[in-house]
Amino acid sequence: MDNTIEIKLERVNKNKDVNISNNKKVKSKKKFYFGLIIFSILFFFFALYMLIIAGHTTYLIRKPFKMLLLVLFTLNIGLNVYSIYQFFTIKEENVPKNKILSVVFKIFITVFLIAYIGGSTYVMNMFYGKNDKFRIWWITNAMTSLSHQKYARFIYSEEEIQHVMSSNVVNEIQENTNGNLVDFQNKETYENEYEKAILDRKKGQLYKIINISYYTSPNRKVEGKLVAIYDPSKVSLVSARGAGNTLAAKGEMVVDMARRTDSVIAINAGGFYDPDWNSMGGYPHGIVISKGKLLFDNKKAGVGGGIVGFDKNNKLILGRYTAQEAIKMGIRDAVEFGPYLIVNGKLSDMKGNGGWGEANRTAIGQRKDGIVLFLVLDGRRPLDKVPGASIVEVRDIMAKYGAINAVAMDGGTSSSMVHNGKIITNPRNGSLQPFTRPVPNAWVVQE
Repeated sequence: MDNTIEIKLERVNKNKDVNISNNKKVKSKKKFYFGLIIFSILFFFFALYMLIIAGHTTYLIRKPFKMLLLVLFTLNIGLNVYSIYQFFTIKEENVPKNKILSVVFKIFITVFLIAYIGGSTYVMNMFYGKNDKFRIWWITNAMTSLSHQKYARFIYSEEEIQHVMSSNVVNEIQENTNGNLVDFQNKETYENEYEKAILDRKKGQLYKIINISYYTSPNRKVEGKLVAIYDPSKVSLVSARGAGNTLAAKGEMVVDMARRTDSVIAINAGGFYDPDWNSMGGYPHGIVISKGKLLFDNKKAGVGGGIVGFDKNNKLILGRYTAQEAIKMGIRDAVEFGPYLIVNGKLSDMKGNGGWGEANRTAIGQRKDGIVLFLVLDGRRPLDKVPGASIVEVRDIMAKYGAINAVAMDGGTSSSMVHNGKIITNPRNGSLQPFTRPVPNAWVVQE
């Protein structure tokens, strides 16, 4: 009798062992197919977004890889269907489970998938969705920098880039400045708040710094400094000590040029050659004249504009002149850059954002009464809601403060304003760090 019971118990234990072993195999299979389901979902959206990118450009995704993606995408759909079928058709006997761990795991997987799918869909929609605001910002910012154009071509076709750039462009005024429009007069009445900000000053004051700060939307702010210089004869151009006609020529920080020349105010001026972001900032674009002497006569930057300089009568001259013509006209200090924003009181027509994206900006201008305006606007500060200014906003600010002639100087990492040997704006480089870089020349104000 005892032997019979023992035999039955042994059989029961063997059956339990077999059931446990089988159930472990079943659980292992379910885990395997569940993992396949997660993988196939992740790969499905990855391949889908890669195909969307491939449909816009062949620069990042070549045609052979696109075909491979199509094949893998199709196979992945089949894998997903097969995995789901297997997962739900495998029967598993009831066994004790750790319910807390099971719930936590399910929550984690759900949150992960929602974040992955939602986040990647949001990014794709920004780059390729119907709303083209981000697309315009991305392309115009990239294409106006020689070193960053590849970032536009990585994800957009040349046709799409050209379409955006042709829809965001500056149509400059095609005329030279008329010096007779500048009359060094003293006004004591104010037409508006901008006039008051400029003209309300102490007797004998050489310059005045005006804060620019306003919201264009709840999440976007334009911020910077405007300086009114009341005696234009005090404005001149300083060239970097190491400037030259090679990429190895060394530029100089605006703050260092200001300190070296005992200047009370300084801003960056013309542009420089910088292929692949590897120059030293000392090889200037176009014509550079300082104290009536021609320092450089290089190839133009291709950014519009032309001569930007002061003649012996301290009037800001904008015109498409040769170096020899400029010297004969009595230009004492000048660079060659652009685009022209305002000429003879006429605003350049601009489509979209002007094609220059949003970044730190520098501009110089002159009012009818002879007062010179230096403008530097901050950018590349997304956490502070200061992404940068468009070229349209630069033009409009200069117009509000009464400029009848105005032109953009080099922007981005080059933009900075110095007061009494200290930087008073917020320069940013391409990595959003608070740094500026060496440049070939600067506009300065000396007492």
